[in-house]
Amino acid sequence: MIVLHRTFGQKLVLVVFCFPILLMLLYIFRNSIYLLSNFVFTSENKNVSENCNYTDTFERIPPMIHQIHGFKDSKLEISHVNKMKTWANYHKNYTHYLWNETSANNLIKREYSYIYPIYKSYGSWIQRADVARYVILHHYGGWYIDLDVICNSGLHKLVENAYQLKKRVILHITFPVGTSNDIFGITPRHPYLRSVLGNLYNANRWYLIPHWNILFSAGSTYMWGRYLNFPCKEEFLILEKEQYKQYFQIEHDGSWHSWDDRAALLLLRLITNRVWFTTFMVLLIVMFSVFLRRVICPRK
Repeated sequence: MIVLHRTFGQKLVLVVFCFPILLMLLYIFRNSIYLLSNFVFTSENKNVSENCNYTDTFERIPPMIHQIHGFKDSKLEISHVNKMKTWANYHKNYTHYLWNETSANNLIKREYSYIYPIYKSYGSWIQRADVARYVILHHYGGWYIDLDVICNSGLHKLVENAYQLKKRVILHITFPVGTSNDIFGITPRHPYLRSVLGNLYNANRWYLIPHWNILFSAGSTYMWGRYLNFPCKEEFLILEKEQYKQYFQIEHDGSWHSWDDRAALLLLRLITNRVWFTTFMVLLIVMFSVFLRRVICPRK
């Protein structure tokens, strides 16, 4: 027989103790639905109003290289300058742009004012830098390249190959899963980046730790999620490591990384495995149910 004999003080303590747990469960449920729908059970028409034949003319990725500096600090490191020179040496017929926070802000305010509030609301400089690269390449097209990427050979052959294959977006695989946004090429006004920009508000959630907040709200994992939900996969040329290393080398200086890197990698592996993710959520619910039964309805 279950008997409930509790004083007012005990009930108050129970409510105070359980309320934040219930909020945390609600948070976990809400974010789990979002993560599952965007990375596991994807829908290939989400937030994309255009069909795949949005233009009859297949154009080459423009000969432009865009890089960003000045979001974290104004000093340009010598190592970054040397890496930038490798791109200039191999791409003398390309136009090179080095964007700073002021010039990126001006472009967003002028041409993409609908995302300016969320852009300014981000707590980390790298989130704003991520959004800036999407805006710049949606507006101008060309290549975005992080400052810690070294050029091994010209991109001309790669661009021509993409053009012959009728590919308008070039991405590359990254560890441990998905694609990266440290270097990618695309034609101007492509609907893929429109989808990336259009879903920023929905992705702006709290993911427990800083690294996850960056990856899932605006970073490379977020961008990969938009690829998974984009209907026109034939638009993409996805490079494996063996393919892209002939063109560039990624140093990964980790200027935005912090203590939570390992936890971020664990979560990425977890959410991309349906069996492990489902098992984890079931165990979490069962454990919490047992806890509530023992605390709220103890047996005498």
